[in-house]
Amino acid sequence: MQKDMHYYGTYALARAAGIKPEDAQIIASAAQFVDDNEKKVEIDFTDKGSLYSRPTGHNIFDIDNRDTDDQRVVWVPFHFLPGGAGYTFEEKIVCQMDSGIAREMCANYQAKKDKKFYRELIGIAAHVYADTFSHYGFSGLSSDQNDIDNGSIELDPSLGDDFKDKIKGGDSDFLRKFVSHAAEKASKKLGHGSVLEYPDIPCLKWSFKYEHREGIINRDNPATFLQACEALYNFFREVCENYPEIYEGSHRNFAEIKNTLQSDIIPYQDLVEGRIEKWKDSFRDPTSNFTPTGEEFLEYLGDKWNEQRESLDDTAHSSEVVDRPVYQFYKAASYHRHYILRDLLPEKKIVVS
Repeated sequence: MQKDMHYYGTYALARAAGIKPEDAQIIASAAQFVDDNEKKVEIDFTDKGSLYSRPTGHNIFDIDNRDTDDQRVVWVPFHFLPGGAGYTFEEKIVCQMDSGIAREMCANYQAKKDKKFYRELIGIAAHVYADTFSHYGFSGLSSDQNDIDNGSIELDPSLGDDFKDKIKGGDSDFLRKFVSHAAEKASKKLGHGSVLEYPDIPCLKWSFKYEHREGIINRDNPATFLQACEALYNFFREVCENYPEIYEGSHRNFAEIKNTLQSDIIPYQDLVEGRIEKWKDSFRDPTSNFTPTGEEFLEYLGDKWNEQRESLDDTAHSSEVVDRPVYQFYKAASYHRHYILRDLLPEKKIVVS
């Protein structure tokens, strides 16, 4: 998914579930920062302390994606959570929608309310959980499981022609096939690179064929994105029940916001910036029912977190980093990576790293 869902959708669903605005802001910022935290951090402080933090995301065409070790600690735990289905290792690491593994992760993190980085951890979980509803069928390792027939991608004829042109980069079937093939080569068969951004566009209905599997795969993004919204809403309601300090005291039922999501936001045909504006318009409209009176979104904190990171260098004292919000994200990301790769997946007989 993209920023329209990972920040704005996450924020709106958290508010509808009753999470206070400032807490929803941190949770949603952490969810989006999983994608925006692309730099490795290595700082040796003046007092001999040090900070080392791995990235949690890369551009799909980043050269680091060719490093299979990097795939195992970035793409697998943060973007393509293995579903555990099948018999072989490559089958088990394929992401599955709303998998038992994903739900077990969410349950584990809800119980960590004693952690100072609790809200950041909930945000990371929201990102990973939501991505299972768009990245299912692909894995976070370069694999033949991700090979598709580049000429097989078809967009639903109900989509507007102008929108089709936007997402294809033109009206040429040859161009689309060429771009898909180039993406597959550039991403080294990683994730859904070969099908471009199609899994992450909420309004899209489309189909494709895998190279090594039989049959046409029909994808109904509007249906699965609605399921993702309900799953995130339910997750946030459980968070409120487990951690009352985060709860505002009242909430909306999912039925009250379902129509807005299903009829107005999810089917909206535009690229990510236009979809963000749709979220903003709907969220401030009280008839959309996310909040009792309609609100403006609080700003995304990820840019400030990046500034906090960039302001630290080898002239700083290690004590300066401890209370910075970006450090809470780093701690949450480290906890998540270790839990997924060293605890949860090995329990399912999946040893990735």
